[in-house]
Amino acid sequence: MSQLAADLRLAVRALVRRPGLTAVAVATLALGIGANTAIFSAVDRILLAAPPVAEPERVVALTSVFDGNDTPVSLPDLLDWKRELRSLSGLAAFRGSGFSIGGDEGAAEHVGGAMASADFFTLLGVQPLLGSVFAPVPGEPPADRLPATAGGEDVAVLGHDLWQRRFGGDPAVIGRTIRLDREPYTVIGVLRDDGLRMPWAGEIEVWVPYSRFQERFLDRGIRSNTMGIGRLAPGTTVEAAAAELTALAARQEELHPENNRAIGAALAPLHDKLVRDGRTMLLIVQAVVLLVLAIACVNLANLLLARTHARGQELAVRRAMGAGRGRLVRQLLVESVVLGLTGGAAGVLVGAWGIEGLALLGGDGSALEGLALDGRVLAVAMGLSVACGLLAGLLPALAGGRAAEALSDGGARTAGGGLRAR
Repeated sequence: MSQLAADLRLAVRALVRRPGLTAVAVATLALGIGANTAIFSAVDRILLAAPPVAEPERVVALTSVFDGNDTPVSLPDLLDWKRELRSLSGLAAFRGSGFSIGGDEGAAEHVGGAMASADFFTLLGVQPLLGSVFAPVPGEPPADRLPATAGGEDVAVLGHDLWQRRFGGDPAVIGRTIRLDREPYTVIGVLRDDGLRMPWAGEIEVWVPYSRFQERFLDRGIRSNTMGIGRLAPGTTVEAAAAELTALAARQEELHPENNRAIGAALAPLHDKLVRDGRTMLLIVQAVVLLVLAIACVNLANLLLARTHARGQELAVRRAMGAGRGRLVRQLLVESVVLGLTGGAAGVLVGAWGIEGLALLGGDGSALEGLALDGRVLAVAMGLSVACGLLAGLLPALAGGRAAEALSDGGARTAGGGLRAR
């Protein structure tokens, strides 16, 4: 540890003695690491983070398919799936919708919302921050109806952001009556601030029971923004469940050709449905900024190599004074790692600005809303900083060690020859 502390002190002195080179190197790394920090924060949020539900790997989204593309499910089709699919332990209905909220302090406003069947939150294992969420009335519902919601159909669950923005985070909102599209609803719960998202929907700020509206959608020909959210039965794979659903959709086409002609069905993990549209673009952007960082490392390596050649005499003196080649290589590597960490610290600041820009670019209701630095992103930034320091400094360090040894040996031979000439 004492040798490492000494190496760190020497590294800081060496960097301070050459402020111009240090500033250029730090700026180069800051741009590369900052860009990667910002883009990785989006990749982590959208592609890597699992939905905030219980056992997310078992939660699947079910849609109809027409001409190779996902399309909404008719409610009767979904009820058939709910009744007949054995590969699922549960299947809930979800439909994105907008509402005008009013009837409380403040002007009316349009908010993103959703209709969810009474078993939706239970199936996902979502627990509220305050109050309760929808729960089905005990007993089996009719086969051609969604389960009714305990407590009635005129209840609502608020999203965390709406609760904070419109109701000031007041816990007394539970039991309060609000108006959605001029209809009265009693608030029974508030969700946690965990960004529960669904495909085909932006930010969902209020949830109401689907069963209140189901009479509008009981015609098999109506396909209006509805999808199924299911949970795989224990021991069932996604592939097996998808095969069963495909076979059932084929039978539905035979039984209801007037409404289901050329209509198939698809089942996929919920997370895959959520990230499908943005996956390719995000991975391309991440690859591009990694390439930019690689170029920055090459440029830094060239700067360090030039500086190492300029310090050849200094390194030769240290070699002649007893410093081994390994010690010199280690010292040069420590300098490059310190430089990398300094550039990484500046890169985190650049990345923070970039993250704010991405959040603004995404806008309200997007997956990027509220994007911020967190521990995982900071850990990646630190890892990139150390990796850049090591990769950029390795070749110059090895070259510096060889040059110091050659100059030291050459000086010793010259000195020896001079003594013999005398």
